[in-house]
Amino acid sequence: MYTSNEIDDAIGKGISQRLSFGKVLYLRISPAGTATWTIKIKKQGRYFNYSAGHYPELSLKQAREIADAFSQQISLRIEKAADYKLCWFETPRFSPCG
Repeated sequence: MYTSNEIDDAIGKGISQRLSFGKVLYLRISPAGTATWTIKIKKQGRYFNYSAGHYPELSLKQAREIADAFSQQISLRIEKAADYKLCWFETPRFSPCG
């Protein structure tokens, strides 16, 4: 598990990285220093990557909540994972959009 100081240090290195925070949640860091929360889901033998937001605007706790909600939706045997998007309101949260 990474602390916020370790995440900040990784961002400051200036290299492309991917930090893992469990089975489905990752923090992708670009060489320019942009850190993006990514949710990686396996559905019907294929992997789908969804961007959940940027660090530090979206905290680790918020990113985990979104990843958990998203994983639960996928595990309900949704036929097309691509039909579901991450929607943003005043508070970042997952919501199936039509």
